[in-house]
Amino acid sequence: MSLVASLSGARNSSTDKIAAALVAQNVFKALAKKKSDPDDKWQLEEGQKRFQALAMETLRNCHHMNEVATEGLLTKPCPWWGGVSVLQLAIMTCNRQFMTQTACKDIMTRIWRRLPPVN
Repeated sequence: MSLVASLSGARNSSTDKIAAALVAQNVFKALAKKKSDPDDKWQLEEGQKRFQALAMETLRNCHHMNEVATEGLLTKPCPWWGGVSVLQLAIMTCNRQFMTQTACKDIMTRIWRRLPPVN
């Protein structure tokens, strides 16, 4: 299998993994806010941290392997999540920690400066 085909397959599965981790992180965050029991709250907050770390680690690994493919990973619509992109999911869930990752900042800078996508 060629490197391009390998990265393309990794990108598709990574998109789903990052999107799922962002959604799970947001669900855990919302549930933790509703809990009054300290143990339940702590467990949910720990789950939130694990999913946050998973999303960011996957993004960093993808960005390290191939910056161009990572931009596609962040901007392509995710059919499982209503056709929104990973970047849109992060924005919709106010996930500032995820948005501070280099890959996200690079895309946002290009959008802000009206520069073309990386090819």
